[in-house]
Order: sequence, then C-alpha cells, then structure tokens
Amino acid sequence: MLLKHACVIGGGMAGLLHARVLADYAEQVTIIDRDQMPEQPEPRPGVPQGTHIHYLMVRGLQLLDEWFPGLRDEIERDSGAPRVQIGLQTRYMLYQTWQPSVDTGMHTYVLERPHLEDMVRRHLLTRENVKLLDRTEAVDLVFGGDNVSGVVTRKRPSGGEAVTLPADLVIDASGRGSKTMSWLEKAGYALPQTHTIDAKLGYATRWYAKPESANTDWRILYVLTSPPAQTRGGAILEHRGARWLSTVVGTNGDYPPTDEAGFLEFARSLPDPVIYESLKDAQPLTDIVSFRNTSNRWHAFEKLDRLPGRLYITGDAVCEVNPVYGQGMTKAALNASVLQQQLAAGLLDNRVFFRAIAKVNDNFWQAAAGGDLNYPGTTNNQPETPIERVMRAYLSAVLRGSVRDQRVTYAFNRVLNMVDPSTTLMMPGMLLRVLRAQGTR
Repeated sequence: MLLKHACVIGGGMAGLLHARVLADYAEQVTIIDRDQMPEQPEPRPGVPQGTHIHYLMVRGLQLLDEWFPGLRDEIERDSGAPRVQIGLQTRYMLYQTWQPSVDTGMHTYVLERPHLEDMVRRHLLTRENVKLLDRTEAVDLVFGGDNVSGVVTRKRPSGGEAVTLPADLVIDASGRGSKTMSWLEKAGYALPQTHTIDAKLGYATRWYAKPESANTDWRILYVLTSPPAQTRGGAILEHRGARWLSTVVGTNGDYPPTDEAGFLEFARSLPDPVIYESLKDAQPLTDIVSFRNTSNRWHAFEKLDRLPGRLYITGDAVCEVNPVYGQGMTKAALNASVLQQQLAAGLLDNRVFFRAIAKVNDNFWQAAAGGDLNYPGTTNNQPETPIERVMRAYLSAVLRGSVRDQRVTYAFNRVLNMVDPSTTLMMPGMLLRVLRAQGTR
C-alpha cells in the first residue's frame, strides 16, 4: 500500500468519492463528519442545499459506476429513480426558444441528493478498510515539519477531550464551510488569493405530487435565465414515486418568494407558462424552502509557492461554483479522478494535484462564474481578462446556437455532461455552425 492511514474531512459526496479512491491505496481510510448520518435518506445540516435540485452529469455517473460496481444496477432496478434520455426527455428553453429534440446517446438518473449520497455511503462502507466517524468535528491540523501529519478531532455535540488522528495524508473535502484556510494561517502559511463572482442569485424549491392527468414528454424541464434581459428561470425534475421537484430562480437580489401565492406568481412571470401551468393544480407535498448562498469562489492554491505536504484540499473547499448549475457532484467526482490517476502513478505531491484540478475546475468555473457575469449587477473582485471575455461571449453564442441548430444542441449537451471535451465546441465546423445560428454576419 502507498499509505498507512488517510483521513478525509467531510462525509458529503466529495469526501465519499475521494475516500473511495484512497481505499485502493491506503491500509486504512477514516472519514470525519460533523453530522450524525441518518439511517434513512434525508436532508442533513451539513448539506444545506440538499433539499434542492441536483443533477448527476453523465461523466459523474460513469465514474460512480466504475468505483462502485453494482451501484448503477441498484439505481436502475431498485431505487425507482427515473432514467432520463438526455436530449429526448429533457427540455431546455433559452432566449425564449426551446432547444430542438435530439438523440445524444446519453442517459442519466434523477435522484434526490440525500438518496444518492446514502447509496454511495452504504456501498463505500462495505469496504473493510474504510470507516466513518460521524458526529465528529475536525478542529485543527497537526503539522510535523513541512508536512501535515494528522487531524485533531472532537465529538459533537458533547465536546469533550480532543483526539488526534495520526495520518500520512489528509484530504479536506468539507465544502464551503472548510476551516483549512484558518488552520494554515494560524500555522504561518500564506493564504491563496480568492476570486469571487456573485450574481446575488437565489432560488426556492418545493415538492409536488405529479398530477395523474399530466401528459408530459419530458422528465427534466428547464426554463433557463437568458441574461442580460431575462433574469428569472425555473425547473421541474421528475423523481421516483411520481413526484416533481420544482425550483424557481431569480438573480441580482430578485429572490423568489417562499409563500404559495408568491411562488406560483413568480413561476407565472417566466417567459413560458409551462412551469406555472404544471404546478397550479398540483398537490404540494412540502413547504417552500429557499437557498441564497450561491456566489462562486476559487481559492487559488495552485498558485502558492509554499504549502504543507500531505495536505490535499478538494471539491468546494477549493472551487465552489453557483450550485444552481448542478455541477457540484460531477466536479467532485472529476477531482477524485485526478487523485486516482496520481496515486496510481505513485505520486504524492499536492502542488501537482492543485494544478491538475485547477484545469478540471476551470471548465465548471467558465460555465457557472462566467455565466453569472452576464447578469447586470454581478460583482467580480478580479478584472476579467480579454480571453475570459471572449470565452464568455462565445459560450453565450453556443447557447443561442443550441436552440437553432441540432448539431450544436447535440455537441452542447455532450460537453455539458463532460462526456466530450469543451474543445469540441471550438472545432472549425462547429464554430461556423455557432456563428451562422446567431442570425447575423
């Protein structure tokens, strides 16, 4: 084995997937999480957006299928999660126009975040060398020379004496609430520069029973915002048990209401009435819940000259993108895939890891943070480079092209799901199609 003991801070999707990779290279892997893990799938405090819409991109599904043999069969046979043919059972409206129907050759499943996390956690904990310490808080790191050599923990909520877990590798996958920056600063390390882009976007979500009379040709429906003019959007995703999870979205502080009349009126204000018409007579199953912590933040660890060895920071603890774009779980999986490739090569250098995941995260950042910059009033604490401006303008052109040209629709969906590289959209033939679809010379 390459490692004796690895500790993972955070038991969400990012932590679980990185622990799964480590299980092949460490004699023992310990996951530490503040929450008490529920016996049945249900939202928990450590995942505040867990009750809202989540989307598992096709590349994320492929990686889960690779790491957890039998998981896809369980999803297919036993979970009741709807299987969605992307392009045929998904409908996207952009710029007041519906994307054409196209067979992309891809499918995914619509699962609630707590349900998927529960399935992954159960599969992972069947491995004898992986254990989970829930109701346990990481309160500090142990530094030995130029390396991190352990994690200081304390039980929650009772507190009590601190316990040190020695480790020859520590991964922080604790998400937006990560404390690693403060631990590094206390230990005398320089902190990375943080890039923040905030469109002040908020969304509100509610579960409904799918009406028996509903005759839909979709399982995923999005009326997307189209900045700068259209800054409101919404979605409905069909879930197991004939239920709909519906969300409405507003930007620049135009937050959706959380009362029933206001929620429906907000849905009616969208450029197409399909969401309002679907929900107005549907039976609500839950209260309306909102989420507003949607800023994009990138902590540029890849640019630091000095870091303690054996400390890896990943997932949203490094790069957090607006969760409304549904990229988080797939981004975490691709970060874990980078770790897998490096451990397979016998490489234990966190500086190489940070540079590698920065390339991965940039794809998600350009889509989410770059997209948010199109809204009037979005704040950005760093000047945009000329290349970033060109890429943002081209992505907007691709979105417009995707509602006018089936070939662009096909390519866009495959890149969106991380199956094909983003360079696919910049090949000469595709570039011409995108430009022709703009309707101007």
